[in-house]
Amino acid sequence: MPTNYPCSFTVPAGSAGGKLTGGFAGAVRPTLQNGDSITVSVSFAAGDPNAPTNLNGIFVYTASSDASNQSTPSPFLNGVSQNFICLAGGNYSSAVAQGNSLVYTFQPWTYRGGKPGSYELTFVASNDTGSAQGTPIQWSEDPEFETGN
Repeated sequence: MPTNYPCSFTVPAGSAGGKLTGGFAGAVRPTLQNGDSITVSVSFAAGDPNAPTNLNGIFVYTASSDASNQSTPSPFLNGVSQNFICLAGGNYSSAVAQGNSLVYTFQPWTYRGGKPGSYELTFVASNDTGSAQGTPIQWSEDPEFETGN
């Protein structure tokens, strides 16, 4: 049965950009097998002035810095052309009140197998409403994961 690996980030309260905290559960590097998926979510504290109505996500998949002799830049392929997906904008969700925080959950990425290796997800969350200066506020983090067949 396929496994979904949640990758949960938190925006530090009142942060006007910078580093997200969190990642994969227990800071463990999961190993995705054929059919497994990654679901990214981002949480803001309730009342955080930087929590947007919608949150954009940018997903960058690359080989991990400790990958040796790895020929694939990403474990994900475009279904039509079978090209590697290394950069993609994520679909965002509306804020959902959950306890004392606002949680934004992005659509899952499903690994279809055949690209074993070590990878890194650089995830960038962007507040599309921008700051008082009109520029978007961005937060990022880059957890690593493995893939099997």
